[in-house]
Amino acid sequence: MISVVCIDDNSIDLKIHSRVIERSGVGQLVRAFTLATEALEWFRSENQPAVDLILLDINMPMMNGFEFLEEFMKLDLTKTLVVCLVSTSENPKDLERAETLGAKFNSKPLTKSGFIELVDSLFGSGKKI
Repeated sequence: MISVVCIDDNSIDLKIHSRVIERSGVGQLVRAFTLATEALEWFRSENQPAVDLILLDINMPMMNGFEFLEEFMKLDLTKTLVVCLVSTSENPKDLERAETLGAKFNSKPLTKSGFIELVDSLFGSGKKI
């Protein structure tokens, strides 16, 4: 079972992602954030639990997903977890930028089968129950 952090300014999307993760049987939501700045501070703290995957929205106020990712990379935690940008964006430049920053890309809406496929492609069956 993988542990997941969701970062999305849309509370409805966060609820959908939470349910998808819970119902997938392969993931557990550790924490959800509506502000990328708060998530970054949480990751900077020493007391957070281990995380395998971050599901990150691109278009957010104050700090967008790419800005978060650039700051997050300075923490040197990307060796132990995977960041996946989850967005409605169809801009090829967003996909290219995600790849350049070492992040995966998944389209919204997140579905149960899509999440299971994402987890399998990223972690293989070794992380499943």
